[in-house]
Amino acid sequence: MVQLSKQERLWRLVSVVSAVIGLICYALSSSFNHLFGNWKPWKIIFYTLFSSITFLVAVLAKDWKKSTTLRFIASKWQRFRIIRFRSVTTFLVMVSTTVFSFFSDRAAAEVAKPDAHSVVSSVAFSAMSLSLSRNVPFVFEELMYFFMGIFIAQMMKIKMLLGFSVGVVLSFCFVILHSRVDEAHDRTESVGIQDEQLQVAIDVASLQAGGENHGIAWVMQRVRQAAQRSGTRPESIRVVAVSKTKPVSMIRELYDAGHRCFGENYVQEIIEKASQLPQDIEWHFIGNLQSNKVKPLLSGVPNLAMLEVVDNQKVANHLDRMVSTLKRNPLKVLVEVNTSGEESKYGIDPSNCVDLAKHVKLSCPNLVFSGLMTIGRPDYTSTPENFKTLSNCRTEVCKALEMPEEQCELSMGMSGDFELAIEMGSTNVRIGSTIFGPRDYSKKQE
Repeated sequence: MVQLSKQERLWRLVSVVSAVIGLICYALSSSFNHLFGNWKPWKIIFYTLFSSITFLVAVLAKDWKKSTTLRFIASKWQRFRIIRFRSVTTFLVMVSTTVFSFFSDRAAAEVAKPDAHSVVSSVAFSAMSLSLSRNVPFVFEELMYFFMGIFIAQMMKIKMLLGFSVGVVLSFCFVILHSRVDEAHDRTESVGIQDEQLQVAIDVASLQAGGENHGIAWVMQRVRQAAQRSGTRPESIRVVAVSKTKPVSMIRELYDAGHRCFGENYVQEIIEKASQLPQDIEWHFIGNLQSNKVKPLLSGVPNLAMLEVVDNQKVANHLDRMVSTLKRNPLKVLVEVNTSGEESKYGIDPSNCVDLAKHVKLSCPNLVFSGLMTIGRPDYTSTPENFKTLSNCRTEVCKALEMPEEQCELSMGMSGDFELAIEMGSTNVRIGSTIFGPRDYSKKQE
């Protein structure tokens, strides 16, 4: 069974609880009993089979996402579901279900009006389908429309005008929701980037800074192509725009275009920039961190999303204590590994990365071990051997911690080698000069 994140476990809990409530209420409902009559053996067999399938789907559906075949089908299904198709599907499924449920119940029972159990069961099954659709983008959203249609039929049998009004409102809400989602998708398509999950709506004219071969649009296109070559979903690659030595105005320009993830190397610089920029920016700290800089960093950058440079237990322990003292939410961290063996580089030796990862995960409750990171050479390149070393470290760490490899990030790849890094498994690339242009190190902040 696939290990799930906290959010995924929450959705699974919602789906299971909703399924149980729905099954109990369905067994007690007038619709079910009028349709099938008394509890005879065949009715018990049907209900047992229906309950078993429903409960298993609620418990196991999220594990299906590990299936390569289903992920392929889901990706094709999502690309096909343009706004017209989604809206028409919503309308047809809900209307056909409503008509069928309304008239079949009337034909099967003398008493047309449902009881509370019928209404609650249809709402509960809708909630189950909604929770499943959050992590399995295939079938379950349409299943939710089906149960919504049943719910509308129940309302119509209570009072025709009430049911009709509920149906109109729900259909309108779904159409508006689809319109908003697809409108955001269309904005990315206008500049040739069709993956809305990349979270970038690019204005090429304003962001092709630094010449023909620079800019976020060009980088995102290369990221997408590298991901496709490696068989990876482009939206699973995080691009950290490294803005060290660059003015706030350039970061703001990229932010206004839709990018949200930025990285800095120097504590004072990230503190000054974070105070002048929106709070929904996800800051990554990727420079060497001294113990006396931990408190200023954590207190000065409340929206620090990840610290990528934990390379010893002392720093990990200090970070853990300070996160607790400042009452921050647990902080995501990456263990920095020196894969090149250069003495000038920070990072723990690959042979010791398992022990440090264990320490962070098991002994630092205020830190969230999220993966491994490695630094390239001064010219922003690494060799395939460096990337392979980090990948091997991930395999060893995940085996020792009994965690799925897809939950352990690899932060490797910079301006000179990020495409190779993605092809070799990187999930987090740190790109600076290729986006912002050459740096001016005279503005370096210590």
